[in-house]
Amino acid sequence: MNEYSNTGNPTRCLTRKDIALVSALAAGIMLVVFLSPVLRKAYYCQSDPHGTLLTSQSLIQYGTIRLDAFRYHDLTLPEKQFFYAAGISDAPPPEPILEPWLWQINHHRGHFYHYFPVGTALLSTPFAAFTIYATGTDLTIAENNWHLQRFLAAFTVAVILMLSYVLSRRFLNTFAAAIISLLFISGTSLISTCGAALWSFNFQIIFILLSLLLLMQIVESDNNTYSKTFVMGICVFTAYLCRPTTLVFAAVCLLPLLMKRKYSEILIYTACFAACFGLFVLFSYSEYSMFVPPYYDFTRATQNVSLTTALKGVLISPSRGLFIFTPFLIAILPAGLLSLRHKPVWILFSLSWITAHLISLVYGTAHWWGGHAFGPRLMTDIMPAWLCLAVVAISTLKHKLRLYLYAFLLITGVWSIAIHTVQGLYNPATYQWNISPNIDINRHYLNDWRYPQFLATPSMIQERLDANQQTGLPAERSDYE
Repeated sequence: MNEYSNTGNPTRCLTRKDIALVSALAAGIMLVVFLSPVLRKAYYCQSDPHGTLLTSQSLIQYGTIRLDAFRYHDLTLPEKQFFYAAGISDAPPPEPILEPWLWQINHHRGHFYHYFPVGTALLSTPFAAFTIYATGTDLTIAENNWHLQRFLAAFTVAVILMLSYVLSRRFLNTFAAAIISLLFISGTSLISTCGAALWSFNFQIIFILLSLLLLMQIVESDNNTYSKTFVMGICVFTAYLCRPTTLVFAAVCLLPLLMKRKYSEILIYTACFAACFGLFVLFSYSEYSMFVPPYYDFTRATQNVSLTTALKGVLISPSRGLFIFTPFLIAILPAGLLSLRHKPVWILFSLSWITAHLISLVYGTAHWWGGHAFGPRLMTDIMPAWLCLAVVAISTLKHKLRLYLYAFLLITGVWSIAIHTVQGLYNPATYQWNISPNIDINRHYLNDWRYPQFLATPSMIQERLDANQQTGLPAERSDYE
């Protein structure tokens, strides 16, 4: 097969050339992420993810997701800890440190839990166990915790790149698949979010991509695919455990199965997911006395801004807009529509997934801007849908149109990579932009083109802080947190 033809490899295994190429790309992207100042200084590791690996350690040492044993640890100190729990110290315990004012900690029925999804902690447990037992590392020490987060962030981004290449290779030649998969990693929030800390997105994206690859094999096969359907159901549920927004993907997966009349597979997939969800409900009732844990409860989130504001914010605002931070996606939409006649199943699937995710975000999320983050963080888990739309469209476009699309992707892709990789990971001022002043209570800056986050510098931040102080608005305290 000519590697420069526009022919994908939908059925055969990857060639040695494929494996060597994607391994080199994954190693390179892992190094880029691991060495980035934003990750190295653990700016976002101290945010929502701060508590994930503590849950992993609690599972390893105490067999529970409760953090009660670490109640008197000062998790904010990088070089020392206070160990008063579980009879380790004879000193009288101080006031509890893991109090609800730490937004990462949920105080529920007299117990302490990490507030955010439990899936990432479960999947990180083997890595945490190796770190604890092989090296004697204590993850209650903040710096140790952040070091493991750094490795897992870089590792998961590398795995996402490899899976993106495998998906792209089903439709494109070796060279095109490498370029597109690299663009979608280094030019989107897949790197600026997943590469900045161990967010709930990291493992979620991995299992979404695994599910998507299995779904493509199931839909395009004329043979018995019941076992693959069963595995796909487990993968989709695992992604849901990592982040409950996966429910949108879980529902949209039924569309290609329906279009191809895979009724037996629909039954197996639905039954498998429902069985896993039923076990999760039983666990939640025994642990929380709730149908699902607090973070998974969608009724907790109510939109407190107009839908127009939220929609404009997530798409075109200067500091959270998807098409501002990732402009190469603009050309993928019309390219997908032009390809609808040739590949209706995957084009409709991708477009439905993107649309449903956007609707759920603007209707069901109380903070559309994603709190302290870089760019469109809450659009991270929809990137696989854009990747699917892109590779399917490229594979079906006529030669001349494909060249035009490649030219647009090249020009806008450079901008996207400069924003997400260079600014997102290598410019610490983009993190400070969230803090001075606190963006959660000074949300008007999200739409202020004088101070876009992707162009943040220390002088710009100081200028904005000075301007904010003149207005008399609070700069530090957040009513959101």
